[in-house]
Amino acid sequence: MGLPVTATFILADWIAKGLADGTFERVGGLIRNVKTKQIVAWLREQGANNSTRKQLEELGRSMQVTQGILQVTSAVSILNLGVSVIGFAVIAQRLKELEHRVTAFHLISNPVASK
Repeated sequence: MGLPVTATFILADWIAKGLADGTFERVGGLIRNVKTKQIVAWLREQGANNSTRKQLEELGRSMQVTQGILQVTSAVSILNLGVSVIGFAVIAQRLKELEHRVTAFHLISNPVASK
């Protein structure tokens, strides 16, 4: 048992006229002359092009969304790097202040060692 398939074709006027008056016949994916059995035209399904076009459009939209997400992720990464640099600068400044305090305390508590 097979599944019924509907295919859509756009035919040139001369082919449609030949099919209508019996000069041509459709056999699978081709049109041929009834008397000579010579092939007059090959058929190309139009539905496949529309399906492919829709898939490409969907892929394009998907890529745009992905590109947007990538831009947001990059911005967040740069922001994270900036916060890390600022944090490091604050810690370095506090360490420098602590070093000055320790040095000052050492000079006050050991006046002999400083001479």
